[in-house]
Formats: sequence, structure tokens, C-alpha cells
Amino acid sequence: MCVTSSGARVAFKVNGAKVAFANAFSYDVNHAHQPVDVLDQLEPKEYAETGYTVSFSCNMFRVAGQSAVSQGIRPKLEDIL
Repeated sequence: MCVTSSGARVAFKVNGAKVAFANAFSYDVNHAHQPVDVLDQLEPKEYAETGYTVSFSCNMFRVAGQSAVSQGIRPKLEDIL
């Protein structure tokens, strides 16, 4: 099973408080299932979940109330020059 979603803007909240924002985001949630085979039965007994992965991507990610420079994510202009 795979759940995919995408959108223009998303706000991340912890305990109801906005902590980060992202633009042009998408995410995938994957559940891996494997059949459980038993003796003397042609069909699988059940399908067991064997993995759970989440991937996330975005074009812009910003922490609320802090800049990318203060977070050490983006270098200062004078360091680039």
C-alpha cells in the first residue's frame, strides 16, 4: 500500500504550535506486506506488514521565527564571496 500526497504549502505543528513551513512538498508512505504461507494450505494464511517507510521532499523548508543562516543551513553571503 502506498499513500502519496502533494501540495503548494504545508505547516508543521507540534502540540498545536507552528514550528516549520514548506513549499512545493510531496510525501510517500509505504507499507510493505509479505504473504505468510503455512503447510497444507494453497493460499497465504495472512499478509503480514514487514516494513513502513516515509519519504518527504520540498523545494523550500523554513523554521518558524528563525532564518536559514542562523540555523547554519545556508552560508552567509560574505562566506560565499
